[in-house]
Formats: sequence, structure tokens, C-alpha cells
Amino acid sequence: MASMGTLEFHAFGLSASQARAPLIFITVADASGLTGASGFSTSTDVKQRLARLLDVRSSSLKFYRDSDLHKFLSKGCLRSSLANLLDPRISIKGIYTLPPLLVQTFNHMEHMETAFTPALIASQLQKAIGAKHLLEDNPHANLLHLCKTTLVASDPGLGVHGRYSCCHLRCSICRKWFPVPGYKTLRTGPHKCSCCRGDPEGIRIITRRILALRLGAAGDAWEVLRIILRRAIKAGHAEAVNCICLAARHKNPFSSTELDLAIRSRRAGVLASILVSCPPHMIRTCLKSTERHALAVRTFGGQQETSLVFDDLRCRLLSAHHLMTANRHPEEITQRTGCLVTLRKGFPEPARRLVGQCLLPDVSFRIISQLTDMLAGIDGLDVKIDW
Repeated sequence: MASMGTLEFHAFGLSASQARAPLIFITVADASGLTGASGFSTSTDVKQRLARLLDVRSSSLKFYRDSDLHKFLSKGCLRSSLANLLDPRISIKGIYTLPPLLVQTFNHMEHMETAFTPALIASQLQKAIGAKHLLEDNPHANLLHLCKTTLVASDPGLGVHGRYSCCHLRCSICRKWFPVPGYKTLRTGPHKCSCCRGDPEGIRIITRRILALRLGAAGDAWEVLRIILRRAIKAGHAEAVNCICLAARHKNPFSSTELDLAIRSRRAGVLASILVSCPPHMIRTCLKSTERHALAVRTFGGQQETSLVFDDLRCRLLSAHHLMTANRHPEEITQRTGCLVTLRKGFPEPARRLVGQCLLPDVSFRIISQLTDMLAGIDGLDVKIDW
């Protein structure tokens, strides 16, 4: 079978800083491709195509110089790159020609089970370097994958805690789970995520900014995300708030302003997403401006009565926070063991699903219920924001 073309490797990032490992875009060389130290140079067409596939501006893509790419490829470090992305034009079952530099590099690597030849099947290369095949007509899905691949979180359990923070629904179009502002049982009709509704919450913009932040963007990038977060809280956009909260890092903590805004929004799902990202000491200091104002106008009476009310509110928030961040590893082991037992005994699938739900119940409904009761108790309270 004849070769379908020569593969090109392009290294890029989303910032001018190249302190971290690059991202690698693998595509098919065109007839007018330019050559360089690594066998090719990044053309304008390649930049524009990658920008379209990732739903970003071409000016935001910072490609490595050819000499730097040559050094990176000669070391055989493709697995140490942040991500390896295959162009949709590349057929997984097709045979392509590798640059001579990569053939030599792969054959000198000890962990390779088989020797590489200049012509190889694309699926063999994909398996060897762990590459992701991009989608032609779904740039947002490509961007989300890249965002998840480059995730660098100080708290490895943050993504796990996020699953238990608020109620989620499955989109009727793309089948993706997405958070909702309140109870999922109160939603009727078809459920659609923000992207399938025309993206009114700006998830695409948020995802691009999060990705740039993770790849070494300037410090003011987080301040832009913080502004977007506050707008999303005010609008009650649970999906946008949850997306930004899961991307928060330890050196960019939330302030009590975001927590007070979430309480003022009166949406339990939004509050839950903010609450799970706040440390306990910050929860103990929330609503201070509101407490001072309530004491000045004697909303609840004197100093003692006002302190009792706000201390009770903070205790409820801490209780919900503890429920979100509790260690569920023992419960997950119990659920897994129970599922194996029911499978061994030959239980039908509906029965196995019910047993699994009983062994590890959905605590998000309980969390939202607690937060809804707390917000209902302060329905007439004017929450003040300390900007």
C-alpha cells in the first residue's frame, strides 16, 4: 500500500513563555511545504488550520522555532509533551512517512516494543506517543480535551469534589453532564448544555482563557477570569461558574467577595460551586459587611442576636463544605465490591444499578437541599458586598 503523505510535527503553546513542555500538532505535509532543521517549517496554512480546530485566534498560538523543535524531537520526548494532537486529515488506518529524524529517535528508545520504519500506520504512531485524534467539525470538543489534558491542579481532588458540589443533568444533544443552578428534578422538558443552546454562558471563551492560563499566560489572565466569574455569578450561570471554579489554582484563591456574591445570587448550585473552592477559614469570614449592616439597622436585634444568626449561617456553609470534600474512597470501595457481588450472582442490570445507588448515594441533592434551606432563611436579607 502506497504512503498517503509525510507527517509534519509542529510544536506550539498559547503564550510567549516556553518554560514548559510544548504541545505537538501532527499533520500531513502539503506540496508547498517549507523545509527546515526538523524537515519542515510551520506555514501560515498550518497555523490557521490549528486555530480553527481549537477555536482560538491564530495570533494566540505561539509556535516554537524550528531549531527548538529539532532539539525536542531529537531527544525522543514526544510522550513528555503536554499533548500530542493528530490532524483529522490523518486517517488512522492509513500509512504515512515519518521524518528520518523521528525514525532514528524512535528506534533508539528502549521502551519501544517494535522497530519503526519510515512508513508506518497512523494508529501505530498514535499508540506509541499517546496522541489524540482531533475532530473536524467540533472545535469546542477539541478545546475541552486539550484543557483537560493540560490540567495542572494543586489539589488533585478538586475535580472529584466538583462532581459532588451541585446537581448535574445530561444534555439531550451532546450527552454531556452539566451543572444546574438548583434541583435537577425541577427541570422539565429537554435539557441542553450551554454549548448546545448557542453558548449564552460563554463557555468557549472561558475554556480558551483557562487553557491559556494553564499554559503559562501572564498573571493578569486570572484577573480577567475573576471578572467573568463575578458576572456569571450575578447572572446565575451555573455551568460557567463551575467551569471557572474547577480551574482555580492555589495561588489564585477566591476572596470572600465571590462567596458573598454567590449567597446574594440565591442559587444553590452557583453557591455550591464557589463553596467547594473556598478554604474553611474564608467561609468563616464571609458576610462580614452584611453582618455590620444588619447590626447597624438592628435587623435581628442587638449584638448577641445578630452574631447568633450569622454564626449559624457560617456553620451551615461549613457543614455543606465538609460534605462536599469528605473522603468517599471507603464508600466507593464498598460500591465496587457490591457491584462485583451482584454481577457474580447474576443479578439483572436494573437491580445492579439500584444496589450501586444505595451503596453510594448521590450526595449532591443533599448538599443542594441544605444550601437551599439556608438561602430560604435569609430571603429578605440584603447581602452587602465588600468590593
